[in-house]
Amino acid sequence: MSLGYTRKHSGEAIGLESLNVNSDSLGSLPDGGELFLTGQFAKAFHFQVAFEETDRRRAYRLRKSVFIDELGYHMTTKEGGTLESDEYDDVAAQCVLVHKASGVTAGCFRIVTPYSVEQDSPRQLPVEKHGSHGISHDTLHPRVMPRDKICEASRLAIAQEFRHHRDNERVENASLDPTFRLILPGLFLAAYSLAELLGNSHLYAMMAPTLPRLLRKSGFNFVRLGDTIEFHGRRNVFYINRDLAGSGLQDTLAPLHRHIYEELAPQAKRYLAIHHRDPA
Repeated sequence: MSLGYTRKHSGEAIGLESLNVNSDSLGSLPDGGELFLTGQFAKAFHFQVAFEETDRRRAYRLRKSVFIDELGYHMTTKEGGTLESDEYDDVAAQCVLVHKASGVTAGCFRIVTPYSVEQDSPRQLPVEKHGSHGISHDTLHPRVMPRDKICEASRLAIAQEFRHHRDNERVENASLDPTFRLILPGLFLAAYSLAELLGNSHLYAMMAPTLPRLLRKSGFNFVRLGDTIEFHGRRNVFYINRDLAGSGLQDTLAPLHRHIYEELAPQAKRYLAIHHRDPA
């Protein structure tokens, strides 16, 4: 259950070089450039909380393509091996990023909480089940947090054609689209925004060690909670909350954050109504 993308046997981020959005790359934009690029991103992409099975299958299919076909991870599949899915998907809020012009699923992630509609008693988060031996931070450990306020972001995936700036059959002029560099920070902003909109104050994730260092350039101040562990490659458990997220986020990403939050807000409200949850 990780947010990291690693090459087989290397631990290096795949495709992140072309998706990196940092203070240097966005800082070179002219005045108002970040607003223009956010507007272009909004025209090109749409975040969709998966209310229907068709949207959930979009996420499962992309995850199978990235985690199993590309990275060779041994993960559970269903429907003849065409979809990657596990037991946490039943209690997770799934979200997909759709490329409007092509209809292609560009990215996905899920927010897992310890609760489900059918289960009143809390269960372990994936990070607790698979990464507890990598958590040594006493004050930020999930076990000391209110169970109804913690969640985990996991299964973040980006389709290959949106990680490499080259033309491809499914996405026209992919090599020329500058909005592609906003996909990675956009997915993290969406994951944090959706977690908050669903009433969660404390967000956990397992990531490759290199990814938070990359994201820190954009202002995502994740706290590492312990030593590196082995779980689908080298991973660390990380934590972030509203104060940590708000204190470091680059001004150049503020318009993108605002757009994503506003796009997800009504969808989160609908999700909470369907699942009979109170965000307060």
